[in-house]
Amino acid sequence: MGIGKIAFVSVLLIAAATLKTATAQPSLALADSLTAAGADPLALADAYSEAWEHQKAITTLVNWAIKCGKTPADAAILWRLARSRIDQGENLTGEAALELYERAQEEAWVATVEDSLNADAQQTLAIAYGRIALFKGVFKSAGLAKKVYYHAHRALALSDSMPRSCYILGRLHQELTAKPGFALSLMGLGWASEDSIGWYYERALRLNPNLIQTRVAFAEYTLHNKKDIILTKKLLEDAIHLPARDEQDVPAQTQAREMLRKIG
Repeated sequence: MGIGKIAFVSVLLIAAATLKTATAQPSLALADSLTAAGADPLALADAYSEAWEHQKAITTLVNWAIKCGKTPADAAILWRLARSRIDQGENLTGEAALELYERAQEEAWVATVEDSLNADAQQTLAIAYGRIALFKGVFKSAGLAKKVYYHAHRALALSDSMPRSCYILGRLHQELTAKPGFALSLMGLGWASEDSIGWYYERALRLNPNLIQTRVAFAEYTLHNKKDIILTKKLLEDAIHLPARDEQDVPAQTQAREMLRKIG
């Protein structure tokens, strides 16, 4: 790639970073521009993922792997493939969603085997296990819950800036503590703690204040436990006014509006 093309790609990538902070959904046109400029395929896949074009992200990664002779065990490719399959699954229901989550789990697991120090791979594997556990029922999937716990913690141990891992752990503790403590102990989940819920959500929001789903889940917790109605309202109001950066932010904002309407 010539110096001029490198400079052009750099400008586009800087624009992508700026756009990510300024708008709700990064432009598909921007990702297409990166394609035309011959940007790094991993950066391209990330751009398509942020533009909610998950199949294009997958196609970009698969085509690049074929062209460059990359093995299926390339960790940087695999965790991104898993991320896009999870995102696709979140837009589906039933067995179609589960099939994508299970495929994502397999890819992310291989990514962690190939590169055990890759925090993104560990986090993506935790998300995949978590989605499967939610689909099957957390309390019917104690083994999966333990794997979510392990890999989310592993991601945080490798990188102290993983807000999604904090959200995952907060959500996990929130789901599990809906059961009595003695039941959790019998399932080997006695480490689940109500005190950990707010701690992890607050940590996630310190790392990234723009996490809409984290704010709504945190508000669910504070409202259900009658802890702080002022905090609950602020979490929900902020969630509504933040730009949606993930497809699942959109239904989360709808939920936030409904919760505010009921609170009055």
